[in-house]
Amino acid sequence: MDWPRAKTVLIIALVILNGFLLHQVYVGAVLPAPEPTYLTAFPVEPITHELEAYGVQAVFPDGAPPRLPALRLVPRPSAFDPETVFAGEPFETQQGTMGPCAGTLYSTEAHTVCVSDDGWLFFALTRRAEREHARPTDLVAAQERVEALFAAFGGVADDLQGPDITFNPRGGTWVFSYEQVIEDAAAGPLWIFPGAVEVHATGEQVVSYRRRLWDVETGGAAPEPVMPITNLLQRQLADRDRVFDLLEQYAPGSGAAAPLALRVRLGYALGPPASPARGAETGAGAAGAAGAASAAGAAAFEGRPAWQVLLEGAPPQLFDARSGEPIGAAVP
Repeated sequence: MDWPRAKTVLIIALVILNGFLLHQVYVGAVLPAPEPTYLTAFPVEPITHELEAYGVQAVFPDGAPPRLPALRLVPRPSAFDPETVFAGEPFETQQGTMGPCAGTLYSTEAHTVCVSDDGWLFFALTRRAEREHARPTDLVAAQERVEALFAAFGGVADDLQGPDITFNPRGGTWVFSYEQVIEDAAAGPLWIFPGAVEVHATGEQVVSYRRRLWDVETGGAAPEPVMPITNLLQRQLADRDRVFDLLEQYAPGSGAAAPLALRVRLGYALGPPASPARGAETGAGAAGAAGAASAAGAAAFEGRPAWQVLLEGAPPQLFDARSGEPIGAAVP
């Protein structure tokens, strides 16, 4: 054996190994950490088959962005003008509460409007006992009443989708529901789950108008991976968690003549109050008053990516789209 040659080869190999180890220790430490990913989306077929056994037909979105950043949601100031809304009728003001709204109350003999700093605007008929119930044939007249009230409140916001119109036979009103969305060219519409307007009307008058909308600010947060909806549903069913409970309680079973629809939507839910952001940019769907609202100290919230699961006839369920953990409520 040629010992001098073997010694040379061994020394060269050790030098190369030491260089590799030094690279891993000193250079590898400054490289970005491996991205947390949900490596593979759970197949759709096992989920649909399991839901079909409950008499449920799932409707999944065509696609979902693999990553979304957290946002800042700032309550949108209302454009309420009492002189316009009350058409010159005398009114009184005081501090108080009405439903979920705690703020300034504007009252006439027939109507009350509550406007709060945290984004609520609530208009209601005061003398409800005097109103007539709507009939299914009153839809056109009810639509005209709703359009007139929207005009008094500054019109329908550009980032609202709707209305979804239903008849409430128990309350005797037509219900017009609008939902707030962020129109994203790459991701499609992303819903702001606590952002909504709901109007109850008859052919004679608007009974109530409830509004809470949000201005969207990008806070510079890095996009984080979004859990595929099939992974979320598979985990919920395997753990016998909230979606499983909904199926047990509301699903009709495999022998049902008409299956219930289960729909899922991706968007943003309210997280904890957000810390003040400097230089935040106003995002899609935000009105020009966003900066003024922030400057005035309006309480901002973290907008966290969330999946919403909607089973026909059941209360909606929200889940953090990053971790899959349930979210207690859309609106604090």
